[in-house]
Amino acid sequence: MKLKISLLKLALLVLISPHITYGMYTIFGSPVIYFPSPRYATKDLKTIGVAVSDYRANKSYNHCGQEVGLLAYNGPETLFKRFFDPSLPLHDTQSVGKALISGSLRFIDVMAGYDQNIGQNFFFEIATSLTYICLKHLHIQPVHDNCVFLSQAEIDADKQLTNYLAKLDTFINTVSSCGSFHDATVGPSYFTIGYAQNYQNFKHIDYIDFSVQAGFALPEKNLESTSTNILFNIATNDIRSIRLPLQASATMGLYDWLNVGITGAMVAYAPTTQRIPLPTSSQDCNIIFLPEQGCCKIYTRPLIYAGAYMQAEHFIPRVSLLAGISYSKQFKTTYQSLDKKFSNEVINACPVNTAWDLLNLTFSAEFDCADEDRPNLPLFRFVYVVSVHGKSTFKTSALSGQCGCCICHCF
Repeated sequence: MKLKISLLKLALLVLISPHITYGMYTIFGSPVIYFPSPRYATKDLKTIGVAVSDYRANKSYNHCGQEVGLLAYNGPETLFKRFFDPSLPLHDTQSVGKALISGSLRFIDVMAGYDQNIGQNFFFEIATSLTYICLKHLHIQPVHDNCVFLSQAEIDADKQLTNYLAKLDTFINTVSSCGSFHDATVGPSYFTIGYAQNYQNFKHIDYIDFSVQAGFALPEKNLESTSTNILFNIATNDIRSIRLPLQASATMGLYDWLNVGITGAMVAYAPTTQRIPLPTSSQDCNIIFLPEQGCCKIYTRPLIYAGAYMQAEHFIPRVSLLAGISYSKQFKTTYQSLDKKFSNEVINACPVNTAWDLLNLTFSAEFDCADEDRPNLPLFRFVYVVSVHGKSTFKTSALSGQCGCCICHCF
């Protein structure tokens, strides 16, 4: 009975849970799903909330910013014989051609958290997420060296290529579920401490709210084994290490209804040691079909994020509308192999975790149920994010439903 009550409390917490640091939460190709709201300097203010987000991508941006197939952002994939014939030498570079790979990616994320003021100006936040990811509809299109598609007649005339594609199709359907690759992760989990200040009594400005916070984040952890799923590990471009986020936000209120805000964040990464698929040939361009794994030390340079927005607050009673623009950039990762069969020069010349950037437009609507008599009623928010430009990353759109609730000191 006690267990059921505990589970019920947890479920209720998730249903009404936080206003979390959405600006800090990003993985490869996923846009930030909201701009941080002002952290009012109110004594002992507490907020809880949850965000349920649906991310989808069918295209990618290559290094020139052009739209290409989902898994073609690093160019064509070299179809090495070694992928199916492990008896060939490790550094064998024989291939049967090249191919551009398309598909569709979807991940559903539930992110929940809690934040509380410590006294009036200081506050802390705790947040974590649960994510389900699906990669499917993989399509391998052989191409010439100039990336022009091979005709079906050209494919049929090349028996070696035809046999390779047949084996590849069998392999994909063997290691996947109906041609789909699934995964589930928990995390990243954030803990930050911050300071907020609210300035009022201006002549022409309603208020200026400023907050800064920093902390650490534990990396994602797979809930399912992906040891045999080399396609999926490469496709999502994972960086699994402890993160050290720093975020600052400022909002200015005008005319009793208009808010103008800016926000910026930098996420540093601690070095980590992982066993991941690694290239053995400098001829590799894309690296989806890599049969070799090795242990290496990974040094990830920081991720930076910047955004600006305008919000019409309660211009319509209980409704707020927002439009904003944001930019994310992840700098290139470097590697130090701990396995002698992998050359550091080759690994770092190939796009294992290459630099990427993404520009998004964000639109949202908020419905605030709270008033002076009932300050603890929830706020509901619906967010749509559309990608407008990027390099070396997925072209991902996002739809998010969020719910937050303030718990006032008078409670």
